[in-house]
Amino acid sequence: MNAQKQIGLHLPAFPNNELKMLIEKYSLMKMLRQGGIKSTSANLYSQEFFTKRKHHRRNLFPASTLTIKASGSRFRFR
Repeated sequence: MNAQKQIGLHLPAFPNNELKMLIEKYSLMKMLRQGGIKSTSANLYSQEFFTKRKHHRRNLFPASTLTIKASGSRFRFR
């Protein structure tokens, strides 16, 4: 899936609703998991980052975080 081609433009780290839907459906980690392949990702953000983001009005998360979330994988923190 070429998301940039699908939506017609390149977006920065924080995806719009259209890209969020594509990530939810076609996340590489999700597709690997559905194919029986284990995957993991070292999360780049702290637990504090997530706690604060959940209280923001727009609840923005970067595409990399949404990819992990879409796969159903757990976030790993130090």
